[in-house]
Amino acid sequence: MLANSADIDNLEDFIMTVARSRDIFNLKSYSLKIISDYSKFFNIILPKDVSDILIVLPISRDDLGNTIKNELTKIRTSCSILVLYSSKLQKDRMAVGFRAIVNKTISGEANMNKNKVISKRLEPLGLKTHLNLYSLGITF
Repeated sequence: MLANSADIDNLEDFIMTVARSRDIFNLKSYSLKIISDYSKFFNIILPKDVSDILIVLPISRDDLGNTIKNELTKIRTSCSILVLYSSKLQKDRMAVGFRAIVNKTISGEANMNKNKVISKRLEPLGLKTHLNLYSLGITF
């Protein structure tokens, strides 16, 4: 994909502030020359559970903003998309960052098993404490 992190170091402070305020810490720069289909490109680099997407384009390529936003809306319907423009980004590059949703739901049965595991007590064997992974519910 020709990702380059050197371009990211040169972005304006307000762009980095916006990225950090949205918990986007993985900005990467990609060459616009390698992209022929934006839908396929974004399907490859973005996870399915993305919640926020930040696209940074060079000011000279302001015509791409709506095109990219429309393509992203088609493939990731439930996420927030923000397109910003930078005068410090090379004219043939684009920076992309995202924040994925962390889903920590536990089903009722799994939650009950977790409580059983926590309630088990480990008994010391002799002078040393022996940790039995099986008693903790950890199997390989």
